[in-house]
Amino acid sequence: MKNQLRDLVLGRLTTRHKRRILIIESDDWGTIRMPSSSVYQMLLSKGYPVDKCPYNRNDSLETDADMLALIEVLRSAKDHTGRPAVITANWIAANPDFDRIRDSGFQEYFWEPSNSTLERHPDSRQVFALQKQALTERLFYPQFHGREHVHVAAWMKKLRAGDEAIRLAFNHRMISFNVNEVPSCESDIMDAYNAGDTNDLKFSEASVTEGLKLFQETWGFASATAIPPCYFWHEAHEQAMSRGGVMGIQGIAVQKSPVVGKEKWKKKYHWTGQRNKNGQIYLRRNVFFEPSILGREGAVSSAFAGIARAFEKGHAAIISSHRLNYIGTINPENRTSNLKLLKELLQLVVSKFPEVEFMHSADYLEFIRKP
Repeated sequence: MKNQLRDLVLGRLTTRHKRRILIIESDDWGTIRMPSSSVYQMLLSKGYPVDKCPYNRNDSLETDADMLALIEVLRSAKDHTGRPAVITANWIAANPDFDRIRDSGFQEYFWEPSNSTLERHPDSRQVFALQKQALTERLFYPQFHGREHVHVAAWMKKLRAGDEAIRLAFNHRMISFNVNEVPSCESDIMDAYNAGDTNDLKFSEASVTEGLKLFQETWGFASATAIPPCYFWHEAHEQAMSRGGVMGIQGIAVQKSPVVGKEKWKKKYHWTGQRNKNGQIYLRRNVFFEPSILGREGAVSSAFAGIARAFEKGHAAIISSHRLNYIGTINPENRTSNLKLLKELLQLVVSKFPEVEFMHSADYLEFIRKP
């Protein structure tokens, strides 16, 4: 009661319940990254510090082998209802169409569905079928992450200007790579919903509408929740998501809200159960299982401690765990070691909390929306 009164005074009355609910949210499925280990080594040889960025070191388009290995681990853990662990797979619906963009002389932007990208990749031709099968088994549940994972206006501006690193990335069918000692989502132009001016905002708002439509065409159902790329979004994006049927917005504690026309952003803070003026509910991640980013040592114990804290407070444990943790194209050990850790974490949770319930984000949204 004391904590509830404190939260009420602070305007942060969070969703509490007695059930032990675990959600794993995983971003970036379907999007392109580093295409191969040979491209990675080439960039390293040219002096680019791609080894300083965990995404450049490890992340790539998911392959058949990646999906099969992940599915095996998710099947290995069952909650008290007999349901397996499930990944909320936040899906990028499209990627840049590099050929058409080049043919336009870098004057126009074009995109292709992510499925087309996957089908063209020799090691990923069965990925969509595997993901569909995993969906029927309730192991892999897609939700909307964006039409594409690139700030289109900023990217096209650099392409037209002939930016050396961006053109080099483009020639290898990449959006960008790390050119600084300290990588960031903004410098790598992955912040799709950032907005420098009104036209930029309108373009990305329209991309939300088109992306949600493409998501439904791809998966056969509408996305109930969404997670904006790099935690950048404006209230105009919330409205576009609301019109498209999205009633839950995933994220961390801080939203990066663009200040249009000033090329900067401001912080907005969120908590699970908070509602905006559209009636949408925020789902705040409170546990991190990111061994490729934070390191493998202590990854299981740290994540388990976060889960235990959430359960102790009567909160759901909402885990952040990006795709790069489970990809083996650039570095096969990345996938092998991290999946071993994920399996260890899931089995530890089931052992210590036998009453645990595995939910995806759309499940949990429905649960907390009930009166």
